[in-house]
Amino acid sequence: MADTSTDYSKKPMGLKWRSNTLFILSTVAIALFTDLFLYGIIVPILPFILNDRLSLPHSQIQTYTSILLACYAGASVLFSMPAGIIADKLPARQLPFLVGLVALLMSTILLAVGQSIGALILARLLQGTSGAVVWTVGMALIMDTVGSKKLGVTIGSIFGIISVGELVAPILGGILYKKAGNGAVFAMAFGLLAIDFIMRLFLIEKKVAKRYELEDDAQENGEGAGDEEAGADSPLLSNGKSEQWIIPENQSWIIRQFPILYCHSNSRLLTAQAVMFMQAILLADFDATIPTETQDLFGFDSLRVGLVFTVLCGPYLVLGPIAGRGGMNPSFSA
Repeated sequence: MADTSTDYSKKPMGLKWRSNTLFILSTVAIALFTDLFLYGIIVPILPFILNDRLSLPHSQIQTYTSILLACYAGASVLFSMPAGIIADKLPARQLPFLVGLVALLMSTILLAVGQSIGALILARLLQGTSGAVVWTVGMALIMDTVGSKKLGVTIGSIFGIISVGELVAPILGGILYKKAGNGAVFAMAFGLLAIDFIMRLFLIEKKVAKRYELEDDAQENGEGAGDEEAGADSPLLSNGKSEQWIIPENQSWIIRQFPILYCHSNSRLLTAQAVMFMQAILLADFDATIPTETQDLFGFDSLRVGLVFTVLCGPYLVLGPIAGRGGMNPSFSA
């Protein structure tokens, strides 16, 4: 979809640094960090919120904790593909990136002040929707920015950084909830959201910056920028093997409309999905049971529950870049 509403003859302030690779990757990293951080501070204190704020009986805490976690996961599953389709149809990915942050803000407000199960369920649905948008659009932005050759090590490095959010969020959430209460936890969350919003607002994608540069060059040469050259669908970074990703003409209409279906003919994608599915099941089991079980068995408060979760997140910090670099090694290819 071509963008005809923007005047590319007028460069925005700070175009160079706003479209710089480091700034774009930093913005994506902060966005993913924020998503994981806000998820991480909620999970350990969720049973305590249900008990302290909603005064639910202890016998219902485990049930509603599992329901709230399932709402997040369900929304993520339902909205991931639509988020990807919409992001591909729009001339730039910044708009859905910002919309995802608005959903996360609304979710955080509801989690901070919600006084009913219905409000908390809506909050978790919004949080899951935001997660679907942020991760889908974020991964696409990384691909747009660095290309396929550096994709593995870039994602691995970013995962190593953002896993710090998973590592420290349960501890900070537990400490603040125990020492200062609900307000302090969400004040920290809103501060992080403000930083995230500023970075997403200033971000200019590589392909958008390229259009400004093409328009500028065309004006200097007394020519107009060609639609094909400056189009939103023209490839920015080529890996020299783009023909292998072209869907054959003999495929059905549904496959051509939804290329992900054709991608499932690749066993590597199916394997990756199976691994991620199993990992999600294991982490969901831990998230749903650790807070309530440690509280029942050992009398743990929110701080100690948070410390237990750091054990699950620690390996990401060290192994993320290593796994990413290994994944791009030809000896690992099928």
